[in-house]
Formats: sequence, C-alpha cells, structure tokens
Amino acid sequence: MSNLVKKEDQFTEVVMSQEQASSAKIYNLITMHSNPSQRRFAFIIGAIVALISLLSVPFVRIQLVELQAYQPAIFSTVICFELITAYVIYSQFKINRSPAVLVLFALYLFSGGMSLVYILTFPRVFAENGLFHAGTQTSAWLYVFLHAGFPLAIALYMMIESKYANVNYSAGKAKRLGLYTLLGVVILITGLTYITTHFKNELPIVLSQGKLTPLFLYGLGLPIVFITLLTLIVYYKRSKASTVTSTWLCVAILASMLDVAIILCGGGRFSVGWYVARWNSFVCANIVLAGMIYEFTKMYLSMTELFQQVKDSKDKYKVLHV
Repeated sequence: MSNLVKKEDQFTEVVMSQEQASSAKIYNLITMHSNPSQRRFAFIIGAIVALISLLSVPFVRIQLVELQAYQPAIFSTVICFELITAYVIYSQFKINRSPAVLVLFALYLFSGGMSLVYILTFPRVFAENGLFHAGTQTSAWLYVFLHAGFPLAIALYMMIESKYANVNYSAGKAKRLGLYTLLGVVILITGLTYITTHFKNELPIVLSQGKLTPLFLYGLGLPIVFITLLTLIVYYKRSKASTVTSTWLCVAILASMLDVAIILCGGGRFSVGWYVARWNSFVCANIVLAGMIYEFTKMYLSMTELFQQVKDSKDKYKVLHV
C-alpha cells in the first residue's frame, strides 16, 4: 500500500511540474540561454575566421585569375542560408511575437535579397555588364549598402530590444507586422536596385578598372569597418553572449567586419583578399543558421525525452490502478 501511495505522489509531482511549466515563460531559439561550452565553441569558430583573415593579409594584393564559377557557387549558398535563417527567425517571432525579433527577420531578409541582386548585377556572371542594365558601379554600391545595413540593423535590434523588451504582440498584429516587414524590405531592396541601375552614370565612382577608389577605401569602407566593430563591441557588452542567438550573432558581425576589412586590404576584385572576403561572406551568412539548427535539434531531442518520461509515468500510473 505504501508503494502505491508513493507511486501516486510521484505521478502527481510530474503533473504539477507540467502545469507549472505551461504557465512559465516559453523559451525558443531567440531567448534560449547559452552555456559555457556553446560560447567556447563560438569563440573558436570566430578565432578561426579571424586567423584565416589575418594569415591572408601578406598576400591580399596578389592578383588571381577570375574564376567564373566562384561567385555563383558562393552566393547561391549565401542567399539560401540567409533566406532560410530569415524564415527560421520569423517562425520564432510567431512564438514570442517580440518587436526585436522582427528586426532580425528583416535583417536576414534584406541581406539575402541584396545578395541576390548583387550577384545578378555582377559583371560576367549572367551578363557581360550584369542584369537589369547594370553599370560598372552597380554591384559595388550594392555591396556598400549590404554591408552598411548589417551593423545598422543590429544597432536597431539592440535599441528595440532594450526599449520594448516586455512587449509581445497579439497573434493577429504579429501576422500583420510580419507582412508589412516583408513588403517593406522588398520595397527597400527594389529601391536600392533601381537607384544603382537607373542612375548608374550618376553614381560616384567607387571602382575603377577593378580597383577600389579612395572614395570607397576612406569614405565608405573604413567607416563601415569602424561602425561594424563598434556594433560588435556594444552588442557583446550588452548581451554577454548569454543566449544562443546572441552568441552566433557576434560571430556573424565579426565575419561581416572582416569581409569589408579584407576587401579594403586587397584593393580590388579577384585578388587573394577578395576571394578570402567571399569566404567571410559565406561564414557570416550560415553561422547563425547553423547554430540555430543545432540548438533546435537539441531542443527537439530534449522534448522527445521529456514526453517519453511523462508517457512512461502515465502508463505506470494506469497499471497501478488496474
């Protein structure tokens, strides 16, 4: 009889813990806390990316042959990774409906869309001068807008996260805002594409015969590197890489900064630095998605184990009352 009472008490504890969990805050990939091993692994990946960039510095200005397949191969994966990341982040937005998460969704949607337009307008990939009647300055300016937008979006994300940390939209409002964000990003990408193609002859020259001009080097590139570095420092200090998303976002910001920095060191297209920078673009695009998929898999396995434990406890309870 005492064993039966004991079993019943154990099952009651399981049920009560389930009820308490249902009233607690729902965690997702955005709010899931990172542990020391996760932060250590992210630090190692960031260090490898930085080391590869630093080791290439003595050779960045060496000119290599133009590999026709390199750009499409890299950017096809970059675009896919960034759009999938945008979709995953939006799925998390539907769970917690936080305004800050919507900014992250817009960031990766913008990055994926701009990367697509960049490769379509790049010379000798799909057309001699690029599609959409692109000019010699079109893809270079799109590159500037893409890499300037990344740290600015992270800064906006930090501001909204700080100011509206406790705001959660209703399901209906979240759906409408998600649609408005999608339309807004598409309009922004379309507008920037129109400016860089329709006004291609009026654009300031940032690339001349494959070499970066002083305007790009000192007027655009260096400020972007400085802003991205400042964003990385501030974001790390604020977040402490305390969540899975913030941990991998730090690595993505670092890769984006190194992308521009190595381009500046290389001085133009098809140099060693230019090819290394494409590698950093690849890392920047997939690192957050890779971290999220890994953690999502772990979360799913934990939920499966918990469900099995509850099911086993329920089956034992039924057996005891037969």
